[in-house]
Amino acid sequence: MPDTTTGRKEVNIMVKVAETLVIGNVKMEVNGDELIAKVDLSKTLGQSKSGKSTVIATTSGNIAVPGRPDIKIGVTVYRKV
Repeated sequence: MPDTTTGRKEVNIMVKVAETLVIGNVKMEVNGDELIAKVDLSKTLGQSKSGKSTVIATTSGNIAVPGRPDIKIGVTVYRKV
């Protein structure tokens, strides 16, 4: 309905905020039907248990995708020592 003092129409806009989770230097975002995973490659989390590599990012096993508990993801990013 137009505002009679300004002549402007009020418009309601719904925006769904993306679901986001950050764990072990892995930032996961679900936007609609897309999963976006980002890793800061300049960071490290220390050496692996075996000592053969440096861990850059990990989800420490499989975890549920944010907002989609039926879908799992497991990420490990590492560099050989």
